[in-house]
Amino acid sequence: MNRGKVPYRDFYYFLPPLSLFEDWVIWKLSFGYFIVYRSWRLLQRVFMAEFVYYVISKRVHPIVAFLGGILSTILLSANVYDLCGDYNQTQQFLVILMGFVLLKYVDAVKNESSKKYLWTTIAGAIGGLMFLQKQTVVLASFIVFGLLFIFLIIIKFEKSWLKSLISIAMGALIPILPVGLYLAVNKAFGDFIYQVYQDTSSKGGLIEIAFGKLGKVLGDNVLFILMVVGLVVAVRFFATENRKKIAYGLFAGVCCLTGVFVKPFFDDFSTTISNIGFDANHGFIKSIYNNGLLFGHMTKIMTVIFLGVFVWIIYHVIDCKVENKEYDFHALVLAFTSTAAGYSTIMANGETFVSVITAFIIIPTAVYLMFRDKQDIKQLRVPNICISVFVLLIFVICISQKFVCAYAWWGDTEASYWEKTETVNIKSLKGYKFSKEEKYKFEKLNELIDYYTDDESVIWGFPYTKVYNLFQQNYNMNGFVPVEFYDVCADDFAKKEAKLLAENEPDIVIWTDIPGCIEVHEVVYRNGNPLGQRAIQKWFSDVKDSDYTLVGQVGNIFVYKLNNEVAVDYTFITRKTAKNETSYYPEKVSFVEDSKLEGKGTVKRPYLIQSIEDFEYFRDQVNAGNSFDGIYFKQTCDIQLDSSVSWEAIGNSEENPFAGIYDGNGYSISGLYMLSDNDEDLALFGWITGTIANLSVKNAWIGGQYVACIACNGNGRVINCYASGILYGYGGGGIAYCINGPIVNCVGMVTVEKGMASGISGFCTNDVQNCFSNMADGIDIDSGEPIDANTAKLLNEYVKEYNKKNKDVKLLEWALDKNGLYLVKEE
Repeated sequence: MNRGKVPYRDFYYFLPPLSLFEDWVIWKLSFGYFIVYRSWRLLQRVFMAEFVYYVISKRVHPIVAFLGGILSTILLSANVYDLCGDYNQTQQFLVILMGFVLLKYVDAVKNESSKKYLWTTIAGAIGGLMFLQKQTVVLASFIVFGLLFIFLIIIKFEKSWLKSLISIAMGALIPILPVGLYLAVNKAFGDFIYQVYQDTSSKGGLIEIAFGKLGKVLGDNVLFILMVVGLVVAVRFFATENRKKIAYGLFAGVCCLTGVFVKPFFDDFSTTISNIGFDANHGFIKSIYNNGLLFGHMTKIMTVIFLGVFVWIIYHVIDCKVENKEYDFHALVLAFTSTAAGYSTIMANGETFVSVITAFIIIPTAVYLMFRDKQDIKQLRVPNICISVFVLLIFVICISQKFVCAYAWWGDTEASYWEKTETVNIKSLKGYKFSKEEKYKFEKLNELIDYYTDDESVIWGFPYTKVYNLFQQNYNMNGFVPVEFYDVCADDFAKKEAKLLAENEPDIVIWTDIPGCIEVHEVVYRNGNPLGQRAIQKWFSDVKDSDYTLVGQVGNIFVYKLNNEVAVDYTFITRKTAKNETSYYPEKVSFVEDSKLEGKGTVKRPYLIQSIEDFEYFRDQVNAGNSFDGIYFKQTCDIQLDSSVSWEAIGNSEENPFAGIYDGNGYSISGLYMLSDNDEDLALFGWITGTIANLSVKNAWIGGQYVACIACNGNGRVINCYASGILYGYGGGGIAYCINGPIVNCVGMVTVEKGMASGISGFCTNDVQNCFSNMADGIDIDSGEPIDANTAKLLNEYVKEYNKKNKDVKLLEWALDKNGLYLVKEE
């Protein structure tokens, strides 16, 4: 913990009462030190691991229980978020506790013990705590454990089900009643129910939370599920004494076919392994991390194991019914508990996977299901060596991640262990070490805030930076919602927050600039429609330049002081040219009302460029001052420009950049002709702060001072694009000239008739990745190797990986024919 762990930035969510109360108690018991706070969370995590081991070890050999426990603990460290624990682990603890109580309940029913109703009452009390803790955990538990209870009734295991149901309800009232009365007295119970359970817009709606996310997980893995079911049924059918050989042969054959179904996973895994090496600059451990064998694969593993447990439940029930065998109720309870744990994280995720935090219970359960009939551990002697090596390998990989990347959060990833050499003079951060930039961020910005505030000042952060309130011991908030992050705060509350902020402007605004974050959450949770937080963005965009002065900036953290009687005489700005992109509200209304283009400008319904007239109209709108920040455009046809007329660049000045997302959709712009009489910088897009993707510019001829085919200047990005043509100038680049942003997965096939030759980028080359050209760049961007089938393979590997991790724009694949590389249009 001394070596890189940092406190939460999201310490104070607007969560149900139990979460708030729990966090308040832990913070009070931490005496103002984050390292003590983390110790309490770590203690909770250790207790959970020990508790699960205790439960499993009662039913299988202790070595098997230990194997499950150590694997789960190791996999938990693969989580890119937190090794010590966070508030999400409490919901997992409640699920685990429910499973333990249900095991006791099952034993009591089997033994006809009068304690049965004691355990059902306790189960109800835990359910009540879930109700007060988090929406997703109570919803998942209600569905999953409810199905288990119904199953026990159907098979007549639970005969006095009505009495049990009443005792569960009475138990639930034990925690809910006092909290409910307290909220009711303070006229907050209705708000609690509405905010936590009725208004679910921040996660896409109740149906999407309960069933939509699970449906996507099952849909994405349907082949895997069918394969497992088919394999289990086939082996079960053939596994008789006289058919064992057939069974083993069938098993081997199906395993071979499995490669077809799960080939993408193993392709990713093998590619990662092949890329790992002993990097002289990074070392073996860093090399493992830098090549990606971490969080993405761990979530896949957890999702596959979760689905395996799900399939096992179905198989066990059918098998026992057909063969008239006795149900293994202990195994069923643990399997249902694992299902509830995984289901609750699926509900909360924007993506279709099971969170690694479920390893607490899912991994031990899976190990238990595998070895529950093998009481003699000596039977496992041969696999023990293999298992030990596997566990050791996973341990090295997971710990390497913690060294290289201690914590990841939207727009604010922690520095690696090797960079953390500094301490800070903030009391609550005693015991931690930071990188130099982190030291500046916490220490210098805190000094600024302290300099310009007193006990009565209001310090407000967006979308999640609240840690400075703790540093200052200042909890004055004029707003309504403590944290306005995009999948936490519902739309109507964000809009209400914007009104309150406008009426009571904070003395200090701490704005975290995270380009693309709003758009991604709109895609994942709003079907492409605007978030309520856009109202906050608009409020600050309107007042930022008139009512506030920028006094601090480190990285993507910007600190603004309200213009009042206190003069600005102290600032700390690490980059004077830094731009806070997300503090500017994208002005869409005038364009939407007058637009000649079909569409709505969202990712689901982008504005369509369907002709050269549409393309020229789009250019004229940008050059008239509409930057279209966050607005989506998609080209739907090949466009042939008039090569006899010099094209005016889209984004003709630094004051009029293009800030939206232009998706060429695999189509081309041909015949681009640009000639400057006064040595201008020229390209199809002149200035960009947005994104150009999937666009082909063919047979261009551009003559000026600094020239390029696709984009010339700005800090935007060009991704998955193709360019060919002739450049004539002082210097040039096939794709871009001076873009202070990523140029990724592009191909440049240009001829430079005059000027410094560069196939990809002419000047700024700090973030050029996986690009290829027909000429060797003197600045080592590209080797100039022949463009062939291997080039297409490398390009498509990046496309595949990008589309898995990002939702902002879908990259198209590449193909190669006799005319060269080209983008494959989406049908």
